[in-house]
Amino acid sequence: MRNSPTGHPYCLYGDPAYGLSNHLVCAFSASSVCPLTPEMAEFNKPISHCRVTVEWGFKEMTGKWAFVNMKPQQKFLLSPVAKHYQVATLLSNWRSCMNGGNEISQYFGVVPPTFESYVAV
Repeated sequence: MRNSPTGHPYCLYGDPAYGLSNHLVCAFSASSVCPLTPEMAEFNKPISHCRVTVEWGFKEMTGKWAFVNMKPQQKFLLSPVAKHYQVATLLSNWRSCMNGGNEISQYFGVVPPTFESYVAV
């Protein structure tokens, strides 16, 4: 895993079920550490906003591409679930490029690349 230009490790925001590591962070839970200290609550604030934007991405995919939202048809080890999400992500990104953005890019004030520059490898 890579580090940032300042030497700090990049980290992903994940669900507490995945556990913590140098590259995975999650919010403190009142159910696992009762009660939350003021420092823990302060830590949770900015990353909870990140979680909301991640949920927007899932909403974008499942709202536009029904094949990723058919849970009864997605069977572990019998269906290519990961491939379905990869295709939905690619299609969502293409759609965002062609439409000048989406809810997430607007929230962060980022203009997506053109479709042509996105697909150029």
